[in-house]
Amino acid sequence: MPARRRILALGRDLLGADSEEHWQVRTTSVDSTGSPNDSWQDANRRHLGQLLSATFLAVESASQGGAATEASRERHEQALAAAEDTAASMASPPHADVLGEVFDLSPFELSVVLLCAGWELDRGKLSPWLGTGVGPTLGNAMALLPDAHWSASTPASPLRAFRLIDVDASGSLINSAIRIAEPVLHFLKGAPSASIEITRLSTPAPTPAPTPTPTPLPIPDHAGEVVARLLRRPSGPGPVQLVGDNWLTLAAGSTIGQAMGIPVRLFRAADLPTRREELDELRVLLARDVSLGALVPLFLVDRAAGRGGLDAVAHCIDPRLPIALIASPEPIRIDLPGLRAVSLPPRSHQDRLEHWRQCLGARADDLEPLLDRLVVQFRLDPQQVETACDAWFDASDEELPPEPAELWQACIEVATPQLDGLAERVPARDGFRDLVLPPAQREVLDSIVAQSRQRAVVDVRWGMQPPDSRGGGIAVLFSGPSGTGKTLAAEGLAWELRLPLFRVDLSSVVSKYIGETEKHLSKLFDAAEAGGSVLLFDEADALFGKRSEVSSAHDRYANIEVSYLLQRLESYSGLAILTTNHRSNIDEAFLRRVRFVVAFPTPGVRQRLALWQRVFPDRVPIADLDHDRLAEIELTGGSIRNAALVAASLAAEAQCAVGMPQVLRAVRLELAKQGKHLAIHSDEAR
Repeated sequence: MPARRRILALGRDLLGADSEEHWQVRTTSVDSTGSPNDSWQDANRRHLGQLLSATFLAVESASQGGAATEASRERHEQALAAAEDTAASMASPPHADVLGEVFDLSPFELSVVLLCAGWELDRGKLSPWLGTGVGPTLGNAMALLPDAHWSASTPASPLRAFRLIDVDASGSLINSAIRIAEPVLHFLKGAPSASIEITRLSTPAPTPAPTPTPTPLPIPDHAGEVVARLLRRPSGPGPVQLVGDNWLTLAAGSTIGQAMGIPVRLFRAADLPTRREELDELRVLLARDVSLGALVPLFLVDRAAGRGGLDAVAHCIDPRLPIALIASPEPIRIDLPGLRAVSLPPRSHQDRLEHWRQCLGARADDLEPLLDRLVVQFRLDPQQVETACDAWFDASDEELPPEPAELWQACIEVATPQLDGLAERVPARDGFRDLVLPPAQREVLDSIVAQSRQRAVVDVRWGMQPPDSRGGGIAVLFSGPSGTGKTLAAEGLAWELRLPLFRVDLSSVVSKYIGETEKHLSKLFDAAEAGGSVLLFDEADALFGKRSEVSSAHDRYANIEVSYLLQRLESYSGLAILTTNHRSNIDEAFLRRVRFVVAFPTPGVRQRLALWQRVFPDRVPIADLDHDRLAEIELTGGSIRNAALVAASLAAEAQCAVGMPQVLRAVRLELAKQGKHLAIHSDEAR
């Protein structure tokens, strides 16, 4: 039966004492599921039973005092000898021996643990000899067990420092009841288990299936090599920061745990406690449970954690732990001595393309022109790819195979980002249909559509922009007065590209607290990038404005925010649209990173005529409208739409068709908002 390594290591005085003893590493034979095999389990139970018998006999003999017979002492020695013989016959050490070695327990300290275990497992045999109704206490342990020493009762002793036993502090120390910690009891019985406090703070990580076919957590070859190198370290991986895509670092961590035969549990840095006392407690429990092989901790860290979360992670992990993993999408400085950052590069374009082909099977051949676009547009993890393919297959039947466009839509539904109030999804509509622009501006919009749609051909197939290089997205600036069609053009671009459009809520992104704005922006860009979404920064001056001279700490941090936004926009792989009413307010550094600039002018007479001719839908009853007359009035497209809506409401209230009186009244109201006046011809006054 194949064996998997289980690292059980812990250094003396892990909590900061002066000892510098080295860590020991023990291995336990486990089967492919990670559970100790049956023969080892039987021997471990037998060994524990023999040690408990020896402990019971020692208590019985000490309780009898002078009446203790040579026979009882002989039986005690026989039980210890039998335990030694059992341990010698086992392929790997029994857990009672491992416990003593890992925590460097003295014979007396190990006997205390066994005494407490015996009370839990068979208190009927102990009750007559302990002389107390509360079970074992430090006092009767000192009196009844051999080789007793007072230092075992101090807070710095392994028994208490690592919470192997719990001491009831309600009374005097010597009369305090002691109980074995539940995870230690499970470990002695051969079933390592994390404490309840640990399980409440964490969640189990998904386990990768050991098959070469597409799975929820497949490990690419380059990631597998990194995992293999970590596992080959003789003292264990130690504290390691896995840097890469979220799914990839999670998969690598799960694979490490699977190779060691130890379950991985996920801790979110943002959810860790903040009080020092609680962190100290968590540090002790992690030191104990990790050293007993109950779990491999994997801390998930991103900018949402903030400095407090990073400090909490560093406090929870002792640098001498045999295994502790931290996953982050990019290198993040954590004040943890000995922490090594290991980069897991993202899968190549070809690897992702091959995974798509595996998931689609025989139907992949019919989708070749589309597959490159899917890989370039959507940053889906392997599980999301499988989900999208399954949804596409479910939409088909034997007679009517699904359309390729439905696979594109399935990707959008799977990857639509959850932006938690940082952005608002704009309903899809054909904005170009209602957009009236001069030919030059419309030509630029068509160029944006072409470049976005043909990235797979130009960037990948023709090699103009390597698909695995940084960034590769398209940033666009729309400038012009309010109401000239900037937002409408953004909607039209998203419609033409068949992509979701999200309008960024600047009030939710920009924060007065230092570092919060960058955290929100990181979350925003990451989610939008994964979903292939179009980001719309309306009134972008608030984020992309010019940097100021540094005259205060506020100015310095504001400039840091702008600099971070510059970097993030440059590395963004999707389409980002910035709109502004005043181009001069935008920082020049942003303009250098913008690929297209579209100036939206105030519409002229010809554009206003076209806008008035198409502003009312066909179902609206229209009386005779003088479109030429209306086109003479200087209004933007947005103002024309507002006036049309008011005119339609007035006509509906009067139960008549929309005519010039209603439209002119609405136009006067619109102009009044701008502080302007409309001269009325005599024939229009009626």
